[in-house]
Amino acid sequence: MIYNYPSEFIGKKVSYEGFIYQSKNDKATDTFLFRFGIIHCVADSGVFGLLTHLPEEMTVKNDDWYKVEGTIQTDFYQPFKREVPSVVVTKAEKITAPENQYVYRAF
Repeated sequence: MIYNYPSEFIGKKVSYEGFIYQSKNDKATDTFLFRFGIIHCVADSGVFGLLTHLPEEMTVKNDDWYKVEGTIQTDFYQPFKREVPSVVVTKAEKITAPENQYVYRAF
């Protein structure tokens, strides 16, 4: 819903858990907090999550799990050449990966 209607969520608080994925984007490093998701079956699985802006003093590694809290905003994301929702993280806590790392679409 956040990706489909980002303007409805700007300024709203969000809290969620996921794993860190950092990708190199030119000279910058983009950090995402993702979950694996399944819509119908494993064949249509993918990642769901948001671009995150962690506090500058934080150092994270790919595949570490975190619970974050923050505020939704949008940023121009050059690889997609468009505005995308993101979260400015105000609180982050490293957590243990859940036993089931997938989330499922509810019908």
